[in-house]
Parts: sequence; structure tokens; C-alpha cells
Amino acid sequence: DLRVEAIVAYGGTVLVIACLTPVALLIIRPNIGLGVVAGTLLLSLSLTAFEISQEFRRAQLNPIRYMTIGVTRGILGLAFGYAAIELGGGGLGLLVGIGASFLVANVLSFHRNAAKPLRSFSIGYLKTFVRYGFPFLLGALAFALHSALDRLSVAYLLGPSAAGSYGLAADLTRQIAAVLASSAAAAVFPLAFRNLAESGASVTRARLAEGAELLLVLIAPVTVWVAISANVVAATLLGSEFQTRVAA
Repeated sequence: DLRVEAIVAYGGTVLVIACLTPVALLIIRPNIGLGVVAGTLLLSLSLTAFEISQEFRRAQLNPIRYMTIGVTRGILGLAFGYAAIELGGGGLGLLVGIGASFLVANVLSFHRNAAKPLRSFSIGYLKTFVRYGFPFLLGALAFALHSALDRLSVAYLLGPSAAGSYGLAADLTRQIAAVLASSAAAAVFPLAFRNLAESGASVTRARLAEGAELLLVLIAPVTVWVAISANVVAATLLGSEFQTRVAA
């Protein structure tokens, strides 16, 4: 049970971000309003807290509860974001609405685990937690850098409008694949950890190989289908002003 270590690690991360953000704003002086910066931080931190809590639920091998909370969060995000835009909040309102959906979903699901006693904090477990998480940190940074650089490149070469259409197309295809990929990962990861603890590395590698095959079988056909059916996907899921550019 690493809940205490997760809380300490998350709190330390929030503290570092709170200290570095004003310094970054003073040094870089971006042409962005403070409201947008605050809304972005709210969304990022609330999303991260939600993802951490979901990881604990996934480790408990309770897929129904994991799925229920995820679907509830998605519905809340759609409702809050739409309401914020309808009330005149614009892009900032959308950020705040989606960030609030992560917070509310976490609060609604927290009471089920609130009664479980927390064991005492261990610096040794925290060090293990950090060592285990560091490779994931590098992967997440690479993913974030890639997600930012392609949009910035398109904006620089073709303008902000093209960057918006490109970002929508990239996120749409990524989300279609991520639904299947995250489902496979949700099944494979806890079993891999359990096999490593109970059966050793060789059995764990075999289970991970099966997971890689499962990912390939799920993702490859969907990738081909999205490429072939780009016009149909865009026409079905997007407004008319985005369909042509996103399909392209």
C-alpha cells in the first residue's frame, strides 16, 4: 500500500510547480493571460491526481470500478466543458470545466477508500517509488515534447489555424487508439507485477510478450481503418468546419 508515498510525492510535485511557475513566467514572459496559465495548471494537476488514483484502482484488479469511474469522469468533463462554453467561458472555461471534472470524479470515488487506514510513511518506499517512476518520467517527457513540438512546427510553418486542425486530428486518432491500448494495459500491468512477485522474471516476460501481441492485434487493424476511413470518421465525429482539414 503506497498511498502515503504517492500523496507525499504528488504534494512535493505540486510544491515544486507552484515555486517554479512564477519564476518561469518572469523569465519567459509569455504572451498568455494569467487566467489561462492558472486554468492549465488546474487541469494538469487535477488530471494527474485522477490518474494516480486510477492506478491504485487498477492495481486492485477491479476493472468494473475502474471503468465506471473513468466513464463517469468522461461524462462530467463533457457536461462541465459544454456548460462552461455555453455560459461564455470560452477556452478558459473549457479548461476549468474539464479540470473540475477530474476533481469531482476523484472526490466521488474517494469515499470508498477513505475508511481504509493508512500505514506510516516510509522514506525507503518513497525512494523505490522514485526509482521505479523515473523511466516513466522520461517517457512522459518525451511524449509531452513530441506532442508540443509537432503542433508548434505546424503553427510556425502553416499558421495557428492549421495547428488547431492538426491538433484535433492528432488527438482524435490518438484517443481512438488509446481506448484500446489502455484497456490492454489495464489488464496486462497488474498481472505482470503479480507474476514478477510470485513467479519470477521469465514468467513475467512471457506475460509481457503476450501483452505486446494483444496490443498489436488491437491497434494495427484500427490504425489501418482510421487511415482508410478518414473522411467517414471526420464527417461523423466533427463539425463541418473541421471535416476537410482533419481528414486530410
